[in-house]
Amino acid sequence: MDRTHPVGQHGRVRIRRSLVALVVAAATLMMPVPADALDRCAATDPFTPAVRADVARRFGGHHVTASAHDTASGCTWHLNPGVRVTTASVVKVEVGAGVLLRAQRQGRGLTAAEQARLWPMITESANPPTTELWSSLGGAAGMTQLDRTFGLVNTTQASPSWGITSTTAADQVHLLRQVVLGEGGILDAAHRAPLVTAMGSVVPSQRWGVTAGTPPGTLVRQKNGFAGSACCAWRVNSVGVIEHVGGPLVLAVLSDGWGSMAQGIPAIESVARAVNESVVRSRSAGVVLIQSRFGTVGNFEVIYPAAAGGLGAMWRNNDAPGNPWSTSGVFGQSLGPVGAVTMIHSSYGNLEVVARVGDRLYSFWRGTTGWNGPTQIASGAAGNPVLIQSRLGTVGNFELAYPTVAGGLGIMWRNNDAPGTPWSAPSVFAQSLGPVSGVSMIQSSYGNLEVVARVGESLFSLWRDSGPTFTWRGPSAFL
Repeated sequence: MDRTHPVGQHGRVRIRRSLVALVVAAATLMMPVPADALDRCAATDPFTPAVRADVARRFGGHHVTASAHDTASGCTWHLNPGVRVTTASVVKVEVGAGVLLRAQRQGRGLTAAEQARLWPMITESANPPTTELWSSLGGAAGMTQLDRTFGLVNTTQASPSWGITSTTAADQVHLLRQVVLGEGGILDAAHRAPLVTAMGSVVPSQRWGVTAGTPPGTLVRQKNGFAGSACCAWRVNSVGVIEHVGGPLVLAVLSDGWGSMAQGIPAIESVARAVNESVVRSRSAGVVLIQSRFGTVGNFEVIYPAAAGGLGAMWRNNDAPGNPWSTSGVFGQSLGPVGAVTMIHSSYGNLEVVARVGDRLYSFWRGTTGWNGPTQIASGAAGNPVLIQSRLGTVGNFELAYPTVAGGLGIMWRNNDAPGTPWSAPSVFAQSLGPVSGVSMIQSSYGNLEVVARVGESLFSLWRDSGPTFTWRGPSAFL
C-alpha cells in the first residue's frame, strides 16, 4: 500500500501556495451565464416537461436526479436538482483524482502500486483497491479536503463505508469537468491521463447507464455505481463524459430506493437516453451532394462538415475521363464544428449553403471564385436544415426549413427580387410534433411547398399553398 505523503504535512504547504489558483479556477467554472445564453439553454433543455413527467410517472417513489453539461453550447441542465444520493462506486472517480493530485503535487507520476490499484478500481469497480487508495488519502478527512479542492459543495464523505458518501448530480458533473476535461486547471493533462484512460476502458458488463442513446462507436468515459444499502436500498448511478460529434457531453444520473440493480438501470438509461438523443439531434452532421450546371455534363458538388471545423468542399469533373474528384479546400473554419449542412445551385449560378453550428444557422455562397460568408441568419435551430429555390417571385425565392430546439419546424424565405436579397424573420409551425429529428422539403409541380418531418419512428407530412394565404397545413402521420 502506498502511503507516500497523503494530504498531510507536505501537502498542506502546497495547498496553501496554490489556494489562490484553485479559487480562481473554481470561480471560472461557476461564472454567471449571460441572459441570452440562459434563454438558449432553456430552449435546448433535454429535460422537457414530457421527460420530467415520464420520469415521475414511471419511477415515482425513487430518487432520480441528473445533471448534464454540453461543452459545445456551454449549457448545463438539471433534472430534480439538489437531490442528494449516496454515491456507491461513483466516488471512485474522486478517489482516483485524489491519488493523481497527490502525485502531481509531489512532482511525480503514479507509483506502480498506485497504478495497480487505480486501474481495477475504475475499470472493474473493484472494492479492495479502492479502500486501500481511500485510506492512503486520509480516509473521510482527506476526501473532505478533496471536496474543498474540487469545489464539491454538496458532497459529504462517509466513514468507514466510502460508498455511503452523499452527493448531487451537479457536484459529479463539476468534478468530471475538472478531472476528465481539465477545466479549472487543477490537474494537468499528464496526471489526468491514467484516470481518463481507465474510464474509457471499463469492462463491457459495466458499459450501461450514460451510454444509453449514444450512436454506435461513441467513446464514453464513465464510472457506474451499484450497491445495496441499509439506508437507501439499491443505489444505481452512472456518471461520465460522452464524446459526441461537436464536443463532449458531461452527464451524471443518480438514483436510489431500488429493490435491485436491474430495477434501477432502466430509470438511469431512460434519463441518459433523453439527454444523449437531444444532443445528437442538435448536432447531427451530414454530407450534401448535388449536380451543378458547371461543365458540359454538370459537375458533382459535395459539402461536408470538416473534422477540424468549418466545411470541406469537393467536386467531380464529369467531363473528364474517369470522372476525377478534386478538393476545393475548407472554408468557414471560424465557425468551429458544423452540425449539419444543406446546399443548392441557384438559378443565377451561385452555390448556396446553409450550415448549422450549435443552434445557429449561417449562409455561404460561391460564384466563380471563392466562398463568401458566413452570415448568421437564424438561431434556435436543431437537426438538419433543408434549402430549396422555389418558383415564387421573379428570380425564385429561397425556402428554408429546419427543426427547432423548442420543437416543431422553423421556416424562412429569402426574397431574391429585393435589393440585398433579405431573409425573412423565422416563423415556427407544427409545434405539436415536439422535437423533430429530420426534415425534407420540395416545391411540387402544382406549386405547394411539401414537407416530410421525422419524429421518433414516425413520419409526418405538411404542406403550404403558394398563395394567397400561404398557410401551412398538417401534420398528418403516414408512417
